[in-house]
Amino acid sequence: MAGRRTRRSRFAVRASSSSSEREEDEDDEHAFDLEANDTPDGEEFLGRSRSRNAHRQRQQQEQEQQPYPSAVLASQYDEDCEDKSRLDYSDADDNELIEDDADNDVDGAKDDGNDYDPDTFRILVSTDNHLGYLEKDPIRGMDSFAAFEEVCQLAKAQYCDFVLLAGDLFHDNKPSRQTLFRTMEIMRRYCMGPNPVRFRVMSDSNECFRSSVNGVVNYDDEYFSVDLPVFSIHGNHDDPTRDGCSEMLAALDLLAVSNLLNYFGRSDEVDKVVVKPVLMEKGSTKIALYGLGSLRDERLNRMWQNNKVKFLRADTEEEEADWFSIFALHQNRDYGRGMKNCVKEDMIPEWMDLVGKYFFLF
Repeated sequence: MAGRRTRRSRFAVRASSSSSEREEDEDDEHAFDLEANDTPDGEEFLGRSRSRNAHRQRQQQEQEQQPYPSAVLASQYDEDCEDKSRLDYSDADDNELIEDDADNDVDGAKDDGNDYDPDTFRILVSTDNHLGYLEKDPIRGMDSFAAFEEVCQLAKAQYCDFVLLAGDLFHDNKPSRQTLFRTMEIMRRYCMGPNPVRFRVMSDSNECFRSSVNGVVNYDDEYFSVDLPVFSIHGNHDDPTRDGCSEMLAALDLLAVSNLLNYFGRSDEVDKVVVKPVLMEKGSTKIALYGLGSLRDERLNRMWQNNKVKFLRADTEEEEADWFSIFALHQNRDYGRGMKNCVKEDMIPEWMDLVGKYFFLF
């Protein structure tokens, strides 16, 4: 038994390349020699302990003389950051951005030669991402996630203030664990960060958002660092379901309670719909963001015809020019669907400035 151990130790000495490994193998060989000479068990254990302790001390001395890998990586990162022209948020006020290099054009900081405007909202609107579509297909299974990641990349590259999702983020209202995992992983990588958010939500978050963690918009939560807010309504593919429980929950509720997005525009009333705005302010610009998650077209059309759909305005007639109104909904349009199975354009209030909606054509 001892002879086999000694031969294995000598082979390890010949195969090793570093001096520290050779010293370790020599120490092991010395310990095996003690065993081969019929040394008592106590002396054998003492000899092994001494050799191992001496080897550990030599390793610690070598590590103290070498620089830490993390320090090398940090220096390389600092050099890369100095070479790249980027926005510096470290000492920026609420209404200004500081550029490291004013002579170079920065994607997002300058647009077509125009300087960054602290009063302008940059919004990326995306709809029908259908995450998880054909997820088991060996060829197309990752297409939906790649497209959604591209949306997040564009939002970061263009320094968007927030992303607006207008329904059907998921292809199923009960997405698989793989779909949820990939979605949350993408959102954590692109939505979490140290940069400040340059606008504020003026509405009561408890009234506007579903499943908010601490009753605030997600980037105002002191326990999370969000620098790319996402606001989303649900569509007809990822609408809420009871799933055997008393409370109706959507897949977006899981993302909202994880503080990855702000879920708004959901109406749980049976006989009426009240659309409340999410009021936002950036510099001198004010936005009223309205949202209405997908409902059955016949039911919504009937309530609209019976004046059961009400919009709470953010402004009065005297202050009409102060608020820019955006409406996101996910319904059918009146082309080939029938007059009672759609939302006609004349149903939408005339004072809406921008309507982002998806029209089903199939």
